[in-house]
Amino acid sequence: MPRLTIDLSESKHREINLLRDVGEVSTIKELVNYALTLLKWAMVERSKGHKICSVREEGSETVMQELEMPVLAAASKHLGFADAVASENAAATRS
Repeated sequence: MPRLTIDLSESKHREINLLRDVGEVSTIKELVNYALTLLKWAMVERSKGHKICSVREEGSETVMQELEMPVLAAASKHLGFADAVASENAAATRS
């Protein structure tokens, strides 16, 4: 099985542990899997022309905050990415 080793600053290491604690995630491997799932979803959605936003209601108003990241901007240029991911997921399901 492939292994991943990364060097992190102390602040990023603390951030990972905070995310694990708040999300009740038992291992870093599990946290990375969640993060990859979320990133893949966001990239697929951007490649379809969708925006990634958080939305909340404040009385009668809707407040929206768009997530902007270079990786999402890059994904928006790859219109076939969603189809490629769907094909990969279908192949994995058949295996």
